[in-house]
Amino acid sequence: GLKRLKNVRGLIVSVPFKAAARRLSDRAGPHATLIGTANAVRREADGSFTCENFDGLGFAAALKKGGHAIAGRRALLAGAGGAGSAIAFVLASEGAAAITIADAEPARAKALAAAVLRAYPKVRAAAGPADPAGHDLVVNATPMGMKPEDPFPLAVQNLTPAMTVMDIVMKPRETALLARAREIGCPVQYGAAMTDSQMDLWVDFLGLRGAKA
Repeated sequence: GLKRLKNVRGLIVSVPFKAAARRLSDRAGPHATLIGTANAVRREADGSFTCENFDGLGFAAALKKGGHAIAGRRALLAGAGGAGSAIAFVLASEGAAAITIADAEPARAKALAAAVLRAYPKVRAAAGPADPAGHDLVVNATPMGMKPEDPFPLAVQNLTPAMTVMDIVMKPRETALLARAREIGCPVQYGAAMTDSQMDLWVDFLGLRGAKA
């Protein structure tokens, strides 16, 4: 239906339509191709549609703006869903030394680790438990933390002050995980920064930089 509307310049896509956005687009950017989902779609001059996924790119930009490095670090990623997949690939592309992927569905974590290895053979990526021990970058890409009664998404008792902790949950701003991490002395990064960073990328992708309304 949107393809028939001639005045649609582009759109931002959220769950549960990211996979459909990738499938229905005429072409895909490199991240959407790797991940298999898209969260932004742009109409080209010929009327065709190009899509891209900025979840991982926004995640990486947020960490960098917060002064947190990715290259050379050992990352624990809790969550192998849509956002987790995007983050896994960008961790690899940004030079993480190793990535452990944990998920409530172990088969999904194994499949994502295998896909990361195929795309980035030099990165040590593997499925494993949600235990931060032995890591120095810890990321929650699960929905756990959105509700007060949610359990911790990972073994918080093994956090140390040397670990940077990021939670992509936006509301509440400070999840139970981030609150505990701060108590321990960990540097933390809040989830809203990931979306804020994506906004800049969306503006450029949609060609809206400096455009008149």
